[in-house]
Amino acid sequence: LVLINHTNSSAFEERYNRTTSDGENVTLNKNVSGNYSTMPIAGVFTSQITDSGAGANWNNISWIEEVPYGEELPNNGIDEIANGLPGGANMSGNTLLYHFNNISSYGENESNVTDFSGRGNHGTSSGAGVPVTNTTSKVFGAASKTFDGSNDYVNITTSILTLALNEKRNWTMGAWVKTTRTSDDEFLDTMCTTACVGSSIDKGIRTIVRGSTNGGKAEIRIGDGVTQVTAVSTTKVNDGNWHHVVATSSAATGAGSLAIYVNGIQEATNNANNLDITSPYELKIGAEGNLRTGLFFGGSIDELAIWNRSLTDAEIRNHYLRGVLNLTFQVRSCDDSACNGESFVGGDNTTGTFFRNATFGNLSNISSNRWFQYKAYFTTMNISYTPVLQEVVIQATQTVVPN
Repeated sequence: LVLINHTNSSAFEERYNRTTSDGENVTLNKNVSGNYSTMPIAGVFTSQITDSGAGANWNNISWIEEVPYGEELPNNGIDEIANGLPGGANMSGNTLLYHFNNISSYGENESNVTDFSGRGNHGTSSGAGVPVTNTTSKVFGAASKTFDGSNDYVNITTSILTLALNEKRNWTMGAWVKTTRTSDDEFLDTMCTTACVGSSIDKGIRTIVRGSTNGGKAEIRIGDGVTQVTAVSTTKVNDGNWHHVVATSSAATGAGSLAIYVNGIQEATNNANNLDITSPYELKIGAEGNLRTGLFFGGSIDELAIWNRSLTDAEIRNHYLRGVLNLTFQVRSCDDSACNGESFVGGDNTTGTFFRNATFGNLSNISSNRWFQYKAYFTTMNISYTPVLQEVVIQATQTVVPN
């Protein structure tokens, strides 16, 4: 078994195209302003040509990256960190997870949305046209859901979810959202408005993009029918780009029990302890709890998740990096030391595909040859962040014993 391990500056050498190495990791190049140029940003690292010393069957390629870039959050409450995945997600306490991929083998269609948390909190789409599957604009997987802003929404009826949000002071809910609307649009809500509370203060939880009131900023609002508390982002999220919006509640006393994050950064906090926010309405995605006209969400939503615990700053940042960064590979095996004539390919041995799973890239379709080379493709959609490549391991079995 031949093990080739690239972990330092002597191994991470060859050609850098808008990438660089600090002696330990490979990243994108920064510009003079300390950012990664303008979006979308891409760079390529081309490895040195590796000589196995004889003919070899190339078995697999794996690499270590800062977080699992480009990968959906894991299903069924899995703790990726406990399973040895660096920068992975700990899904303990996850009570709802919607990938919005519309995969029929999992019971999904335009009317049904499957919960991948393992808790069975499946959703039902409603509205004249129902939220539609969008395979063109998405953050992860095969698709997102696009809402028309008039009457589309997803309804979740199960009591487990209501308990997770209303009766626990520790919770987190978040999603990727994309909108250009200038109205106030709900995208995650249990709010019972004044008509059902009998007062001037709403009761429940509301996550909203305030296009008209706050110029497109995201807001988390909770109320108990007497007191209402809000936290409003500083970032406007109605610019037509994907944004990761997360709200958390903590049982800790004092300011900061309610917080809102945009694109991995905490932007506002407020004290919301001891509010009874139990609402008679079921959770709605894309609408207010009691379906009030004028507050339906217009835009797309992807990778929506809820936990019955308050995620840490580091967890929220890593969840954001999964979606905004990407690191993929292509490889080639060669019959000469200069690799003249061979093209870089993905797992199916074609030039249009890439290896995307850092833990195991099967090379069984790659030709058996003596020499081997790979390319790493770095992309980011945020000029403040870069993918980080820490290590590459290639495994091969020699078919000819060298002299």
